[in-house]
Order: sequence, then structure tokens, then C-alpha cells
Amino acid sequence: MIVTEEDAAHARLDSPYWSSIAQVIGNRPVIVVGHSLRDENARRVLVERGSGAGLYVSIASDPMDEILRDRFGLAECVGTADDFLQSYEYAHRQAESGALTL
Repeated sequence: MIVTEEDAAHARLDSPYWSSIAQVIGNRPVIVVGHSLRDENARRVLVERGSGAGLYVSIASDPMDEILRDRFGLAECVGTADDFLQSYEYAHRQAESGALTL
């Protein structure tokens, strides 16, 4: 699921919207790319989503982000969003072709 800034702007104060996103995510793995963990709505979703694995992609390691990552059970991935997405796409294609087992 991808939540854009436009989605967030439309639903900024719509608590049921964010709760429904958290419910859809449930305990599934989550990857946060290009978004601050300091955003109130992001924190709300991460608190309500359950205890599934997660990954936080950020261009730099930040001590404040480390505190929030620990709180939400997110592993750190330092790099650009583009680099991460290219690596993910490559690994996904390899897995689909049987060349890589995830």
C-alpha cells in the first residue's frame, strides 16, 4: 500500500481513515520510504498496525529516528529511496524467475 502526501492531506484529521490503514496492514511487514517517523499520522498507523516486521529507509542515520524505529520495531536501511526501490525491484525479479529465494 502506498500512501502519498496527497492522501495524507485529504485525510489529515480523519482518524477512521488512518485506523483503517493500520487495520489493512495488520501484522504484515511494512516498509517506510521517504517519510518521517515524526509525522503524527505515520506514528498512529505504526502504533495501531500490530507487531509485524518493518523496515525504515532513510538517507542518513539519525539518533531520533533510532528511538522511533525501536519503538515501532523497524530495522534501518540507510540509502536513497531510488537505490532501495531499484534493489527491491531487482530482487523481486530474481525471485520471480527462481534465481533468488526470498
